[in-house]
Amino acid sequence: MNKEEQLQQLAKELGVDYKITVEKWTRKWRTNEYEWTFNWVDGGFNTEWAFTKEEAIAKANASSSLVVDENTVRKTTERHSVELVRMGNMMSN
Repeated sequence: MNKEEQLQQLAKELGVDYKITVEKWTRKWRTNEYEWTFNWVDGGFNTEWAFTKEEAIAKANASSSLVVDENTVRKTTERHSVELVRMGNMMSN
């Protein structure tokens, strides 16, 4: 069974109509850190480069007077990163 067939089998086993995709995580080329996306408790969002979720939260909280909503911290895919930049540009114009 090839990887595509394995994904289709997994979707079938889940018992619901799913589309399963595989995407690369966004990584910083010099340090190899991941990009993490999060919301602030008081509203708004930002990103942070770190190796782990815990490190991303600590770095973001240390660099701002705002507080990270820890339930919203997610590793960013390359496609998601492009969409975040596009959304940020729309909000600033």
